[in-house]
Amino acid sequence: MHIDVRKFDRLPLTSGIGSLPHESAEMAVDFVLNCGVDIPFWPQLPARDWRELMLPQFAEGLPGVIWNEKRRSVHVDTGNGFTDRLAEFFEKALAGEVDAFALSETTAAGYHAFIRRLESGGKRFPVLKGQITGPITFTIGINDLDRMAIFYNGDLREAAIRLLIAKAVTQVNALKKHADQVMIFLDEPALESYGKPGFEGLSHGEVVAVLKTAVDGVREAGAVTGIHVCGNTEWSIVADAEPDIMHFDSFGYGDKISLYPVEMGKYLSNGGLLAWGAVPTFDAITFADAEMCRERLTEYFGNLKERLDDKAVGGQKAPFLITPSCGLGSRNLEETEKAFQLLSELKEQPFK
Repeated sequence: MHIDVRKFDRLPLTSGIGSLPHESAEMAVDFVLNCGVDIPFWPQLPARDWRELMLPQFAEGLPGVIWNEKRRSVHVDTGNGFTDRLAEFFEKALAGEVDAFALSETTAAGYHAFIRRLESGGKRFPVLKGQITGPITFTIGINDLDRMAIFYNGDLREAAIRLLIAKAVTQVNALKKHADQVMIFLDEPALESYGKPGFEGLSHGEVVAVLKTAVDGVREAGAVTGIHVCGNTEWSIVADAEPDIMHFDSFGYGDKISLYPVEMGKYLSNGGLLAWGAVPTFDAITFADAEMCRERLTEYFGNLKERLDDKAVGGQKAPFLITPSCGLGSRNLEETEKAFQLLSELKEQPFK
């Protein structure tokens, strides 16, 4: 599956990643719909409520989940009737009752405000974007009461993957009423730590299998799938999971992709697409300008293109998608506005 680019006048296309610093859901949606991106997205708002942080935001419905207000975190209690709760979860999940696991207004005010605005606006879009926390980040980041990541509990890991897929499917069902295509990204910042402490014993194949299960589940719902990693990682893992789009921080790590010419060549030849996070969302946003972003994009795209054959490149003269390098939930409003202004300037002239 891929985005039908015929519905757009030109490439590259632009989109945001997810999180914004707004405390008002309505103001965040106003910003999204007026910031000039080609692919609007529903905003995650961690500044509004800690429950919109990427782990708790998608934890509602997880069997045994406990919310810790003081620590602003979630964990899982596998005692106290957990077996019954797990069985009840799988009964609903296997019956396809995805609406039972939909994002709530408490954990995703930006999503609900976005849907309400779409319903009242009456406009149809070529593409709309949603997102979920990726299954690796989710299951490595949430622990049980013994401080063991739920990834290592087979039943909980399977439940978590099914939960995330269900939350993606409900987004697809809602967004496709207003768009010709829906894009769902799996956000996987934890993949930056692959091979480091906390990932002991996780094989390449094991991680790929978990990612691919989630990717396939979301794709079956009719969505274009993407995997987003905001740092450097073992990029062959992402390619082997076969998402439709691979998104990376090209401002900070654009030189790393070209170190995988075989894997990238195979991925692109099979129809995969790259999304270049060409505008920084970390401290560099305070001094970066369009020329700096353009120079890096030109250099790194050129480096990759030199190492790939014509079939892999597909004759593209520009990246398919350009975005900020990550979410902007930790930045202020002025920096956020600057990031999208730089994105607009790159869209008009992506290369030096």
